[in-house]
Amino acid sequence: MSDAALAAILIEVREELRALRRDLAARSGRLSPDDRELLGRLLPAIGGARGSEPFAARDLAEEHPELAPIIGGLSNKALGRLLARAQGSEINGYLAQHVGVEINVGLWRIVAAVR
Repeated sequence: MSDAALAAILIEVREELRALRRDLAARSGRLSPDDRELLGRLLPAIGGARGSEPFAARDLAEEHPELAPIIGGLSNKALGRLLARAQGSEINGYLAQHVGVEINVGLWRIVAAVR
């Protein structure tokens, strides 16, 4: 087997391993490295746009179109799940807090972590 073929196989195995880790992290409720990277950009942006005011994930992109490039292709449900997994984890000095439910929709707020 050539070095190039072996390198291609190793790259494919590495990508598959990363995908498996993301799946496991999502199932266990823990944050994957990709989650942390996204939240590292998202939480400060939401905090800047909303302050500590409560919001529903479903309303975020509509009320703050400037956040759409960061939210990317996440559905409202996926965004809510991401925030749920992030709850209790400090990400770049910010915390996502679940603050209640209104009309069967979770309400969140972003606050600065107290050190």
